[in-house]
Amino acid sequence: MRAKLFLLSIFFTLSANLYSQYKQKYFIEEYIIRQDDTIECKIYSNNPEELQEKIIFQYTDSDEPIVYYPGSIIKSFGLSLKGKYNHYTTVPRPLNKKGTKTELIFGEVITNGFLKLYKYSFTKEQYMSSANLNGTIHTTKNKKVIIDYFLCRSDIDSSSHLSSHMDDTMIKLNKELINHFFGDNPDLLKKIEHDVTLALLSQYIEEYNSWYTNKNKKD
Repeated sequence: MRAKLFLLSIFFTLSANLYSQYKQKYFIEEYIIRQDDTIECKIYSNNPEELQEKIIFQYTDSDEPIVYYPGSIIKSFGLSLKGKYNHYTTVPRPLNKKGTKTELIFGEVITNGFLKLYKYSFTKEQYMSSANLNGTIHTTKNKKVIIDYFLCRSDIDSSSHLSSHMDDTMIKLNKELINHFFGDNPDLLKKIEHDVTLALLSQYIEEYNSWYTNKNKKD
């Protein structure tokens, strides 16, 4: 009996700690897609980068927070951050240029359709050393947000890494990648530049997706 009471006390202590580490003010009313069902809930939004590694949510204010990771029964979710609505879905993030090695994440959907563009943000620690006049070396630690973009085709269960940035500036497209994703549309292929903004790349993808949809309707 004492052993059971001891185990119960540990369980309730861990549950209380999980609940207390997430402030209620950061839970916002949004939705998750669990398997094939869309469910209203409250998603923890204090750390936007963390949303791509795991989702923390509760069904009501009185519920304990629930944590799920990519590859679980939570396929996707959506929420509004800083006035912008974001949708995240489970996708393989390429860890090498060929996309043969991947990890599952909740990728932010930039464009949807046959070609899909995803964004992945993560924090990387950087250390910088400097010496003063006395020769004493000081090391400071900074955190940088790195932004990865990668592209997927709906008929292939893989993705190709485009580029990594510390801001949303220019994206470089190499010839091999352009031919792989856009090569069957010669008219669009002539227009594609190798250095593009995110907006222009999204425009290329949307144009390709429209062309692909119309082509399949005719076929």
